[in-house]
Amino acid sequence: MRNHMAAGWFYSPEQIVRYFATRLTSLRPPKTELRNPIHVLNDLDRHQWLMFSIGFLGWTWDAFDFFTVSLCVTEIATEFKTTNSAVSWGITITLMLRSVGALIFGSLSDRYGRKWTMITNLFLFIIFELASGFAQSLPQFLGVRALYGIAMGGLYGPAAATALEDLPYDARGILSGVYQQGYAVGYLLAAIFYRAVELGPTEVTVISVVGQIGALVGGTTIGYVSTFFGRRLSMITCCIIGAAVLPAYTIPRSLALIASAFFLQFFVGGAWGPVPIHLSELSPPALRTTAVGLTYQLGNLASSAAATIQATIGERFPLSPKDGVKRYDYGKVIGIFMAAVWVYMLIFLFFGPEMTQEERAEYGAAADQIEKMRKDGVSLAEIGAGRAKLAALGDELPRPNCSEKPTDIEHIE
Repeated sequence: MRNHMAAGWFYSPEQIVRYFATRLTSLRPPKTELRNPIHVLNDLDRHQWLMFSIGFLGWTWDAFDFFTVSLCVTEIATEFKTTNSAVSWGITITLMLRSVGALIFGSLSDRYGRKWTMITNLFLFIIFELASGFAQSLPQFLGVRALYGIAMGGLYGPAAATALEDLPYDARGILSGVYQQGYAVGYLLAAIFYRAVELGPTEVTVISVVGQIGALVGGTTIGYVSTFFGRRLSMITCCIIGAAVLPAYTIPRSLALIASAFFLQFFVGGAWGPVPIHLSELSPPALRTTAVGLTYQLGNLASSAAATIQATIGERFPLSPKDGVKRYDYGKVIGIFMAAVWVYMLIFLFFGPEMTQEERAEYGAAADQIEKMRKDGVSLAEIGAGRAKLAALGDELPRPNCSEKPTDIEHIE
């Protein structure tokens, strides 16, 4: 995406006024023709599926490791003879330091490539996750989780770039949604293992699993249709409908929550599904991994204290103990937090940037050009060398003639 600052290092007042004046009109759907998703996915070759699978599985593993702690907060608190809110600092510290990892590993990935950066990251996962299990005290546990947070934050950018940047343009929306929901798949796997250890599912687990399935379906669906409706408009629509569903999610206290959990998480997943490709489209190619990973993890930094705040506030709303276990009315707390999240997401999306129609056409044409070169037998190394030469001349790829309406705006194959 081109980013011209008319006033040197700053935007001119005219640019700023024009930007905010066009936020509503920029939501106009690009109406790129939606091909049958089965046909879109059939166009992918073995290399593209392998690269996507590596990124997706890496992100899933990332989420699985993170949620193994989130699901076991009560058991960890019992082991260390402390409160849930004290243990939740392990989650908070992890989220806070993810942006540090994104900056470190994103820079390494952009400079030296994705492969060894991801291998190093995943190796560190193994070390720190094992160390978490052998911690002998709460301070040790928090220290290990801090290091884990750096490793966890470093994976998202390289994994997203690995999964998405070699795909044909038509496939990027739908597979962006699938990739992002590796987070939901990681949670599902963690929940399955957790309940297996606890010898059987509970109502809470069933509701949570159904909700994550909703997120997986929603992320994939909205990621796909965002190619037609536009990234921002698709995510904004999910914010509005998701907020409307919120009361049905926070008020019931039984398995009646299953339906509302599915639909709420459908729109949560839908709001996040286009995020990887949206951030990629806005990022400069030379810094794509760093920009995507750091932007995503700065959001986690902003929300890092949420678990601790929720646990602390929830303790002020006790429920009657069940089987000797203390319980708290987290429904009220979750309702307040989620309402606030929907609102600020809507505001940032509305005022945020997005590719213009012309830029989208150029982006799609560039992706199609690379895909054609690959099918013609040009190696990825040769394509990369050619792109580097063009970038050195001030232009990453030859741009199509936009004096006439490009066919890529209507249909990109």
